[in-house]
Amino acid sequence: QPNYPGAAELMRKTHQPKTVPMLVSNSGEKFPLTEPSNTIGRRDAKTGVTPNIDLADLREPTIHRKHAVLLREGSTWMLQMDPAARNLTAVNSTGLTPGQKMPIKDGDRITLGKVTLTFRLAGES
Repeated sequence: QPNYPGAAELMRKTHQPKTVPMLVSNSGEKFPLTEPSNTIGRRDAKTGVTPNIDLADLREPTIHRKHAVLLREGSTWMLQMDPAARNLTAVNSTGLTPGQKMPIKDGDRITLGKVTLTFRLAGES
């Protein structure tokens, strides 16, 4: 560890864990939201298309290939159900209709088909 005036403060500031918003599954799996717009769904083996948040490993067929989008609008995060999605999309048990957008906040429960994820505004990456 460096030994000069202010070194401890500098080390504390530069070695802070980076915090990023994320979705967390019931089993604790973390899905960081690294882009201003994050597609949520399952990868398509035929086309090779993979969403930003790939839930394919959860092995739940009620999640569409492109189920929803989580996007940042200014300081607000919004969940938008894909217009083509037909299975349940909800925030805290309030269902969305295809194409509908809803603001979300830290701790909100997002349901996609039969999968529920928790939105965390400042999870550690």
